[in-house]
Amino acid sequence: MKNKHFHLILGSIILTITVALCFWLVSTPVEPTLAEEKSIPHPVSVVQINSSAHTASVIAYGQVAPYRKTDIVSAVSGRLVQRSDVFDKGMLVAKGELLATVEDVAYRSAVSLQQKELADANLAFLQEERRALQAKKDWKRMGNSKTPASSLVLHKPQLDAAQARVYAAKASLAKSRNDLKNTRIVAPYDAAVISRKVAIGSFVSEGTVIGTLYGTGQLDVQIPLTEAQFNLLPLQGISHSAVWNEIPVELTSVTTPDQQWKGRLVAVDLQISKATRQRIAIVRISSPLTSKTPLFPGTFIKAEISGISLDNVFAIPESSLTQNGNLWFVDTANTLQKIKADIKFRKQGTIYARLPFAQQSNVSMNVVLKPLGTYLPGTSVAPVTAEVAYE
Repeated sequence: MKNKHFHLILGSIILTITVALCFWLVSTPVEPTLAEEKSIPHPVSVVQINSSAHTASVIAYGQVAPYRKTDIVSAVSGRLVQRSDVFDKGMLVAKGELLATVEDVAYRSAVSLQQKELADANLAFLQEERRALQAKKDWKRMGNSKTPASSLVLHKPQLDAAQARVYAAKASLAKSRNDLKNTRIVAPYDAAVISRKVAIGSFVSEGTVIGTLYGTGQLDVQIPLTEAQFNLLPLQGISHSAVWNEIPVELTSVTTPDQQWKGRLVAVDLQISKATRQRIAIVRISSPLTSKTPLFPGTFIKAEISGISLDNVFAIPESSLTQNGNLWFVDTANTLQKIKADIKFRKQGTIYARLPFAQQSNVSMNVVLKPLGTYLPGTSVAPVTAEVAYE
């Protein structure tokens, strides 16, 4: 009786569990298998690009430096008796403007002495010239028709010596006058004072550096160019400097991008550095201090040079390029494919490149905007066209 009751209870429990399990299986949705998941195309953002002609842009960076920089040297010795107020660090000076004066008493005295020496030499020459003329008359009066055996008879050596003393006296006087002129130290060109190293009362020797100036008329920027960048320059030839002057350059401050200037390419090294495998290009800026935004030496700038026109080039968002220089694109079968980009130049977040299969204009393709590192060629995707602002 007890066994019968036990089996009845056990059967009820098993029946309840079975009903509950069936209900759970019916109510729970079946998850897709891994194979089914792979068959569902993943959406990817793409942008359509087209091949066309683009003007190359060569971008490089450099630091502004003076075109002219001069150590001002005293050409005479003496005590400094005057210094101009403009001869101080940071001041602007004009060409020919007085910077400092060396005491000139001794130099004025030297000029006077050399003037006397020249007068004496001229007098001696005139006297010797008269003696030579008289000697020639006396020689003819004596009935001599031939030239005397010795030139001393006609006073020719004496006359030559007197003439040489005149020349020497003139040269000495010119030097004395030049020394007197050099007691006034003036600016050789329109310039800014970088440093001043003397004060009134100090003694300067010949060759002493009294200060340093840089010219304000022009400034230079030396920018390094790779061989690829050099080949993008619109050169018509390299035999004459006028060719370089025709190439304009846009300059922008690296720290303050709204500050811009215009320059011109004046020279490019015709040899490649062994250390860097680059060339140095020189960009010159005229009247840098009088422009709307003054430009000063030491400013770090970005230089943009307009280059040659390139055909069959794609403008591609920089985000589409992988670290390995590859592009992922979606083909006509909506599968991912990979291609190597031949980058020609970059500009403002856009790369300009040629692609191996596109050797003609008006070729279009959809490139992935932001490719992932897990992509595999041949993967099916669902392309979604993205709105991207780029050149």
